[in-house]
Amino acid sequence: EHNACYRTSFLGVIGEASFVHVDDDFPNADEIRNAYSHLNGSVEPNFNVGSLVPVEQFDAVVAKLTESEQAILSAEEQLATVKGEFIAFQNDPEAMKARIAELESGEGGQTPENDQKPSDTQPQPINYAGLKVDELRAVLTEKGIAFEAGAKKDELLALIPKE
Repeated sequence: EHNACYRTSFLGVIGEASFVHVDDDFPNADEIRNAYSHLNGSVEPNFNVGSLVPVEQFDAVVAKLTESEQAILSAEEQLATVKGEFIAFQNDPEAMKARIAELESGEGGQTPENDQKPSDTQPQPINYAGLKVDELRAVLTEKGIAFEAGAKKDELLALIPKE
């Protein structure tokens, strides 16, 4: 270890020591522990060899951890990009109107389920209760319905006309 001092005999206290490990079978082990008692608990009396991890296993865990950290960073970057795009979209009413018109005309890039043709599909009622507050505000704005800026979801839902 980089900052370790290994000895085969006790020559005296090392004043700058911050941690001491003494094997039980080391000659004068108790004397050494007493000499370093000023470290207040940083003297490790018992060392369990069974608690060691092989270097290969440690390296494998480090590699997996590094891989996981990279995946998290990548996901965070993707999330930041998507959030930025979403905020930009929310702040562009014309883009919102164009997307709504695109979806209503069937050109939104979504294909009907069960091999139905677009002409076979019937417009499905929108489940407004499943929308988020920002989405409800966009719907109300599109319909020209005024609402308070701090309105809660239930209040916004109450403003949507029954279809």
